[in-house]
Amino acid sequence: MLNKIRFPIRFKILVALLLVITVVVSIITFTMANLFHTDKSAYIHDLTAEMAMHTASETYAMLTGYQERLQVFTRLMLEKELAADQKTGLLKQLFEDFQEFVAISLYVNGEEMATVYDARSLEAAGLTKDKLVSQRHQRPLPFDRIKDQAIYVANSTLTHRLPTLTLAIPHTAKMDDDSHLVIAAIIRIDGLQRLATRSQVFTTFIVDENGIPLAHTDIQRVIQQTPVEWIFGFAGFGEQQSHGTTLEYNQNDVQMVGGLAQVESSGLMAGVEIPRSTAYLAARQLLNNLIIVALVLLIISVILSMFGSRLITRPLEHLYNATKVVAKGKFDIRLSASSRDEISDLAQSFNQMASGLDSREKALKGAQAALVQSEKMSAFGQLGAGIAHEIKNPLAGILGLTQLSMRKMYHKARFIKICLSSRKKPTAARPLLKIFSNLPARKKSPSSRCKSTASQKMPWPS
Repeated sequence: MLNKIRFPIRFKILVALLLVITVVVSIITFTMANLFHTDKSAYIHDLTAEMAMHTASETYAMLTGYQERLQVFTRLMLEKELAADQKTGLLKQLFEDFQEFVAISLYVNGEEMATVYDARSLEAAGLTKDKLVSQRHQRPLPFDRIKDQAIYVANSTLTHRLPTLTLAIPHTAKMDDDSHLVIAAIIRIDGLQRLATRSQVFTTFIVDENGIPLAHTDIQRVIQQTPVEWIFGFAGFGEQQSHGTTLEYNQNDVQMVGGLAQVESSGLMAGVEIPRSTAYLAARQLLNNLIIVALVLLIISVILSMFGSRLITRPLEHLYNATKVVAKGKFDIRLSASSRDEISDLAQSFNQMASGLDSREKALKGAQAALVQSEKMSAFGQLGAGIAHEIKNPLAGILGLTQLSMRKMYHKARFIKICLSSRKKPTAARPLLKIFSNLPARKKSPSSRCKSTASQKMPWPS
């Protein structure tokens, strides 16, 4: 079946060119996409680690600022030379200056010594002092860790109206009885939340040692205290690290790229994450652009190859049609050689062949005409000889009959003469009379009578 299918040479050239161009463009596209993907992977990993480190450093700076302000509150609350009214006025002023602070408590050897509140903030959030105390009893502070100069930070949100964290630090002032003084503050997370919502591409979060977010791009996860579970699979989680780390993981069947960095002097961890599809969006766009460019190149190559194959195959088609004309016996056809290549040489060779065949055809026709003429003359000669022969045969008969008639007439005349000379002896003429009596009678025309009369005057032969 395939042997009966005809594949023009232009299609073979087209397929060959398309195959070569497709392979070349595919190799180039694959190489560029692979290199770009490798470079993009390194860039995304470095970027996530850098963003995590930057967020961790900003978080540390913010916590340091909270600690300094908290020390100011502590000094004021422990100042013994000020009257109660003065302390109350100064504390109100501090709460107005440091609006992030909601409540501050002093603990001596684990026992609550004093607590001050920002009444307006609690009232706006619908909270009371009893709710704060109840939460503190449910989640007591780890005083053993805090007294070792460690910072304790935890999520202490009670309502979505007022997301807060608890910051507890040891007080630097020494007590007279070597008691351990710990100061704890309930602070709004507005500052940390601004860090978490700064990027529009990356999801940023700050979590405590239990993975509970203190700040997150999705504020609901802070309010609901939903842990960031994938960080528990990080080998360096919970360890003090001065550099960021990047890893790839699967979260809810979504490939993610995340970066983590430890917040200095705390158990906090700052991290960023981004879906792999979003991170490599530029790579996909580049790949799509390369595919579009490849398709455009293929279309252009198709057009150029069709045009080029047409330039090659058109003279071949003319040659093919010319061979059909030559096959019919017409040798006066000529091909025009418009190019300077092998096809032009082939066209010139065909023209020479057609010219030679035309000359030979004309010479052959001339020789054939001469042969036909010779055959005609030979036939005319044979015909003339036959006619002459056929004409000659009746003349010989006529001549013989004429001679026989003349002999008869001669003998008749002689007989008459004998008869005339032998009247006295009629018996001698009887045999002759008997012979002539059997001869057929001849009709004599007037001219014959004249001739016979004339012949009578002629002398008879002896």
